[in-house]
Amino acid sequence: MLALRRRLVVSEERLKSSAAMRLEIMLARKQRAKISRAFPWSRMDNDYALNIDEIIRTIKSAEVVTFRCMLLEKRLLVDNRTNELDGPMARLVNRVGSSEERFRSIRRMRPRFGLPEKLTAIWWPKYIRTLQTSGVWDAVVQRMADSGFPNSVRDCEQVLHELYDMERNEIRGAVTGGEGFQTVWARK
Repeated sequence: MLALRRRLVVSEERLKSSAAMRLEIMLARKQRAKISRAFPWSRMDNDYALNIDEIIRTIKSAEVVTFRCMLLEKRLLVDNRTNELDGPMARLVNRVGSSEERFRSIRRMRPRFGLPEKLTAIWWPKYIRTLQTSGVWDAVVQRMADSGFPNSVRDCEQVLHELYDMERNEIRGAVTGGEGFQTVWARK
């Protein structure tokens, strides 16, 4: 009787965990579908081959990483250095003319830290959605979360929304002939 009761408890736990897993998968699919509806062009990403595993390894090990997104003027700067007062930082920054200029801008933004030993730049020729669906964004957020500074994860989410907004505005400008773009067919 005791063995039967144990089997029933184990079976119940498996059902609960598999139901929870199905619910999580369903919610994730709904979230991805919502993003796809909001950003339909991102389903038509280009064929540039990227070594996602290498990019994730870089994110996990580098002190400072910048992402150069194909469509955007701004760069995503991820500074993983921490001290007792300051957590890691994810921020959109303006383009600069040289690596020396980027080091100076990092020093101005993070005066409590010395200059980083090196700065890693990652060219991202794909849409922001692919940054998220490929697991690269998850690696950035996980690195921030591992620091123990809770605000850093919220900062990541805010930066991600800003990236989506900037990308949407850039694409809208390209289609409608916005600033810096010229349409092929003019409205009459």
